[in-house]
Amino acid sequence: EMSKQFAHHLEHLQAYFEAAKRAAGSPSLAYPRMGASVSLEGAMIGCMVIQGLAKNFRMQEKDEVKWTKEQERLRSLILGVDEFLQEAKVCERRSDMEVHTKLTDWLQRMSHCMPYAAGNLVANVPFTSDTQLSSEHCEERLRELTHLFESLQQSEESCLRNTQRFLKSPTVGSLNQLRAELLVRYNGDQQWICKSNGQKLDGVLIYSRCCDKDEVAQLNPHN
Repeated sequence: EMSKQFAHHLEHLQAYFEAAKRAAGSPSLAYPRMGASVSLEGAMIGCMVIQGLAKNFRMQEKDEVKWTKEQERLRSLILGVDEFLQEAKVCERRSDMEVHTKLTDWLQRMSHCMPYAAGNLVANVPFTSDTQLSSEHCEERLRELTHLFESLQQSEESCLRNTQRFLKSPTVGSLNQLRAELLVRYNGDQQWICKSNGQKLDGVLIYSRCCDKDEVAQLNPHN
């Protein structure tokens, strides 16, 4: 289910990139695709998916997580797109002046516009020249990411392959990803709980909104 949601949002972001690229050659070509199949709000959510997964992988790096080959490839693609989004800018016209605005800021500002107006906005607010040059590599990564997420929704042809996939750490939705998500999104603390036999259980302590971390630390005998 996570892969399905990710693929859906990235399709919107990918469609925005395609429309922006066509608009660079002929502004009138941006309208049909954007107006019919995608919204700027969907593209903005696609950016948020990338940013969220990038933060998750960086948190896993701090925990020195060992990734599978598939997880490593996913990480490389996500961080590559995130790096582009951090630098990407568009050209806006304000009082006969050209202003370079960060792409994610512009998408956030325009995300509530009506879908039929999206194509016109893309046509009139193109990428900067530097962003246009590097956008092709980002678009390739987005296509591969979308294909990867779509492939994860499909079952393998043989029972053996399905069993092997089940026994491996999943590419999306692993326990390491879940732990990192709890730490990043809910500002949790990783806690090791000692058992009587000397083993340790890996857990995450999530604080309620009415609790103070310092007060909880004083009550926690493991700290």
